[in-house]
Amino acid sequence: MIAIWILGGIAFSGVLWWALSADFNRFARKRKDEPLYPESLFKVAVTDSEIIAHRPDGTVERVSIAELKELYIVTTSAGPWSPDVWWLFVGSASGSGCSFPGGASGEHEALHFAQQLPGFDNAAFITAMGSTSDAKFLCWQAAA
Repeated sequence: MIAIWILGGIAFSGVLWWALSADFNRFARKRKDEPLYPESLFKVAVTDSEIIAHRPDGTVERVSIAELKELYIVTTSAGPWSPDVWWLFVGSASGSGCSFPGGASGEHEALHFAQQLPGFDNAAFITAMGSTSDAKFLCWQAAA
C-alpha cells in the first residue's frame, strides 16, 4: 500500500512538473519576443550623416557623425525599475549629442555603428553592460 502511495506521488509530481515547465516555457517565449518597456518607446536611427534619438515626449536629439567626439555608456543603480543603461553620443559642437536607454528601438543598429568606429573599446562596453552602479564608461573617442 505504501509503495502505491509513493508511486502515485512520484507520478503526480512528474505531471505537475511537466505542466508547470510547459507553461513557464510558453510564458518565457512570449516575453522574449516582446520589446522592453518603457525603453522601447525611445527610437534611435543611424543614417549616413547623423545619429538621431526620438524620445517618447517628442524631443529629438541628434549628432552629426562628422562631429562625433565621444561615445559613453552611462550606468545607474536605478534598475530594474527604471532604465539603468544609457548610450551617450557626444558631438564636438556645443550642445550636440544624443542619449537613449539600452532597449531603445534601433539600439542594435547603434551598436553595429559603434563597433565600426576605429578604436571602439569592446572591453569597456562589456564592462559597462555588467555594471549595476552609477558609472560612466568611455567606449570611443575621436582621434586628436
